[in-house]
Amino acid sequence: MKNIILSLSLLLTISFLSCNNRAEKESALKNLEQSQNKLREFQQGIVQLTENLRNNKTELEVAKDRVEQAKVPQFLRTPEEREQAIRKATKEVQNLETSTDEMNHEVLALKDSVTQTEVNINRLKEFLKK
Repeated sequence: MKNIILSLSLLLTISFLSCNNRAEKESALKNLEQSQNKLREFQQGIVQLTENLRNNKTELEVAKDRVEQAKVPQFLRTPEEREQAIRKATKEVQNLETSTDEMNHEVLALKDSVTQTEVNINRLKEFLKK
């Protein structure tokens, strides 16, 4: 009788662990799918930001040219108008530089997120191999 109770107890424990393990694997599969979706989103974000960054840098070069053009004296333009044009062009350059820096930081943050997500995906895959 004692052997039967021990056997039943062992069987129930194994069944419980099996169900628990199955639930963990289902959860891991769901997390894996979500992580892979996040990874794709991060990668798409990097591509988009890189394109925006490239465009921003082009605009920045154009704005720097405007500053240089504003510095050149022009016929019928007062010194005040010249200074105003220089200030306006300089402000545009500063705004574009700030925007470029922010985009660079966003790209770096997304690259970090990609790395962390890839690590998470690899851990989930290892868990699912068990």
